Amino acid sequence: MRGLVVALAGGLASSSVVYLITLTCLSVRRRTPIRLMAFLQDAHRLGLLRQTGAVYQFRHIDLQKRLAALGTSPSTRHAVRERSNRGRHA
Repeated sequence: MRGLVVALAGGLASSSVVYLITLTCLSVRRRTPIRLMAFLQDAHRLGLLRQTGAVYQFRHIDLQKRLAALGTSPSTRHAVRERSNRGRHA
């Protein structure tokens, strides 16, 4: 976090510098792959993501909901799992 403050204070706040600092911080905390673009390209090639311009989108709504629930509280994860299971049995 200090690196981000130093970079912004030093006037190095170009989008690529901010991207690299953010990617590094997230990678160190194991919140994203170190080689993020390679990961996204592989997921696209395997059919998990679709690319619309510069944006990647999940092809499967169940996968999107499950991954989104990982960053939430246990009760929210349970509710997402229940809704997902109900949709399959309907």
